[in-house]
Amino acid sequence: MEPKRSVVSLSNHVRKYLIVYTILSTLLALPIGYYFKEAIALNKAIISNLVIFLAILTIYPSMIQLKTEGLLKSARQFKQIVLSILYILRNLSTPSVPHSPEPGRSSYRSGLCRS
Repeated sequence: MEPKRSVVSLSNHVRKYLIVYTILSTLLALPIGYYFKEAIALNKAIISNLVIFLAILTIYPSMIQLKTEGLLKSARQFKQIVLSILYILRNLSTPSVPHSPEPGRSSYRSGLCRS
């Protein structure tokens, strides 16, 4: 079987049974969360980052309008995809605190005068 046909057939299969996979993964996650709640509580930050990463990994193909038929072509752009995902993750991990000026100074600076 050609790689392109296998990707298309896999895509069709997942699209057809997506609700079944969603229900099964939810039913699997509930007992895991119940029986391992102490380990989950200890690693809350890691799990939170993992959830964010997986959400981006899920949403990113839609953002770049990736078609499953073009998946093999986009694999050739692996470097650009990885760099853009890393850029998004870096921006998510840095706090967005606005710059506050020193007390008694204006927040506006034109760069034309020395301060």
